[in-house]
Amino acid sequence: MYESRSKRTTWVWFVLIVIISVLMWTVVLSTGTKNNLHLSEEPKDVRAYFPVFPGLIYDFGGEGMEFAPFTRYVKFADDPYVQMHDANGTVVARVFECLPHEIRLVQIEPEFYEDVSLIGSASEQKEELAVILQTPLDVGHVWAETADRYREITAVDKVITVPAGTFHDVIEIKITSRESEAETYTYEYYAKNIGLIKRMFIADIDDEEYIVSSYLEHLSSSGLQP
Repeated sequence: MYESRSKRTTWVWFVLIVIISVLMWTVVLSTGTKNNLHLSEEPKDVRAYFPVFPGLIYDFGGEGMEFAPFTRYVKFADDPYVQMHDANGTVVARVFECLPHEIRLVQIEPEFYEDVSLIGSASEQKEELAVILQTPLDVGHVWAETADRYREITAVDKVITVPAGTFHDVIEIKITSRESEAETYTYEYYAKNIGLIKRMFIADIDDEEYIVSSYLEHLSSSGLQP
């Protein structure tokens, strides 16, 4: 009888050891899987907030000054470059280099009225005039736009309503000048798969707040425009 009880005790301990071992391996495998998933996570691609499809037309309304309203035409694209024209009495052509980790302004041509691609010359010059967007797309990330201006991500989950609609998970960027004597700054708002939907320039002059705003009224795709 004693021998039978001893066998049962041994069997119970054996079962407990097996159960504990299985639980420990489950925890280890689960932790390893989570770590692997974490390590495999890729940073957000900033190009999702800066569409580059030729033919897109962004109509912006505006307040605060004569040139606040403008129309942006996406003219040409040749990966990773895109050329856009902003028209508001005059036309300014800009070429951007669009990379997964950042959007760079590489060429700007004021008073540009030709329907001609500048991408070839921009890609050869390899200049970097400004950095418009940059990963990580996290609140608090700061980078130098130019030598005297810097950008900071101040929100990544804004809900912004403009005449074109209501947009969720909008990225808010605050732009500040290092050399400005007055307290001035600009906010830009980028919606995923849409791009720029709002811009606000704010200046505190003689204790009075001066605001110039541009906001997306209509987005269309009806071919290239002059």
